[in-house]
Amino acid sequence: DVAMTLGCTRAQAVWRVTLPAARRGMFAAASVAWARSLGEFGPILVFAGATRMKTEVLPTTVWLELSVGHLEAAVAVSLLMVLCALTVLALIKWLGEEV
Repeated sequence: DVAMTLGCTRAQAVWRVTLPAARRGMFAAASVAWARSLGEFGPILVFAGATRMKTEVLPTTVWLELSVGHLEAAVAVSLLMVLCALTVLALIKWLGEEV
């Protein structure tokens, strides 16, 4: 309301006041939602299945590789997933501190 009394339109007030104030909360919500999505392995197997090269995602790739005895490939994919998770969390922390 104050921004609009100072000459901003409603869109400018949202862009310049509301979004910067909500940035940390939006980043936190996005990172928690992303982390939660990693835990959806069971429903993925039930609803989508684990068909190689068709419905395959990283968690099912680990499972498929372990089921055929390719431990090295399963570990490599697992390390890739951990690296992605650490990168996203570091990025969220870094972007959150800039506010």
